[in-house]
Amino acid sequence: MSIKHFLEDKLILLLVYVNDMTVEVDGDHEKQIFKENLVAQLAMKYLGKLKYFLAIEVACLKKDIYIIQRKYVLDLLKETSKIGCK
Repeated sequence: MSIKHFLEDKLILLLVYVNDMTVEVDGDHEKQIFKENLVAQLAMKYLGKLKYFLAIEVACLKKDIYIIQRKYVLDLLKETSKIGCK
């Protein structure tokens, strides 16, 4: 993970795992500039708003970001035959 702070208290989070990457930027203008710089340097494709990253579900609501491992837990419960347990 790489973190960049701007002078105006803006923040960029760059999360990379093998060939998966997500960028979260505090500010639309900064996000556009950062994405343009990435595209100029790397062969990459924008896949839309982040929904899953490394088997973690991501939900973005207004200014909040929620990470959920519901699918992982359900798969684990199914694998161990505990899906109906309380």
